[in-house]
Amino acid sequence: MDKPLKPFSIRFRKAILDRTLKVSFAPRVRNRLWKVLQSYNWDTLHDDGWRSDLVWDVLSDLKRCHGWDELQIRQQDGNFTTVKDHGEFIRECYPSQVFDILEIATHHLGNSAAQFIREVNAVLETEEVPWRLLEDEFIQLDTQFLALFTASTLQEMKSHGFEGALQEFKEARNDLISGDTKGAIHNACKSMESILQTILKITDANADRLLKALLESGFLNDLPENRREGFRQQVMKTLPSMRNAYGGHGQGETPVEIPRVYGDLAVNLAATFNHFLITKHIASLPPPVPTPMPSENEVEDDLPF
Repeated sequence: MDKPLKPFSIRFRKAILDRTLKVSFAPRVRNRLWKVLQSYNWDTLHDDGWRSDLVWDVLSDLKRCHGWDELQIRQQDGNFTTVKDHGEFIRECYPSQVFDILEIATHHLGNSAAQFIREVNAVLETEEVPWRLLEDEFIQLDTQFLALFTASTLQEMKSHGFEGALQEFKEARNDLISGDTKGAIHNACKSMESILQTILKITDANADRLLKALLESGFLNDLPENRREGFRQQVMKTLPSMRNAYGGHGQGETPVEIPRVYGDLAVNLAATFNHFLITKHIASLPPPVPTPMPSENEVEDDLPF
């Protein structure tokens, strides 16, 4: 596995316990997700004679992450009962634990993970569940988050080097859901800075230097010349200014509590700025060189038909 497992319900434990984050979906959705997982199951016979399969391995990881000895589900009377059947557990556990299972599965599926993620998201989309599995983490959807991917898909972001910005944006949203407003503001600005660094091919520069370099690069030359500096100062510096004031630096002897609504604003600003920068950057790239067609002299006489 590439990184330590920290599945959904552990990442958002506080928000789930505080009931500020609620995950719910119909039993039909749970059954469909279970069938997707089953379709990727395998059966392995180990050298010592022990047999395991994908579901077994995933639920073993789940128990280890949560520190459980056995799989337990909560009954209607509030008491917990131990279950041995994996299917029963997945059909009866908390919805947040279903997300745990699907996230963990992506770490076991290797080359099949991408197709598995597509099938999981297809179920969530058709059932109108406002969550999507991006790589190995579930992300809650809203209009601004969708806007980030309108012009460039996740794969396009990867191919153009924006993986770091995507991860920081996800962390900002995770911070927001977890109640860490300052962390959300800080990571939202970091995601914007990462995109600027990728576009400009500049590392180790703060937001002010990056935005100056953006202006000097001609990125804003489609604006009237007398409006470009104002756009940089009054528009593009909005998010860095929020980070400097509320998320990125010390605040003196008395800590300042920042209401969640400001973290929400920062994350939405990051989605908007990131969408603007990525879309404009991709549009400025030269089109791919087409593959030349073979000349008549290069075509073999003996055609395969």
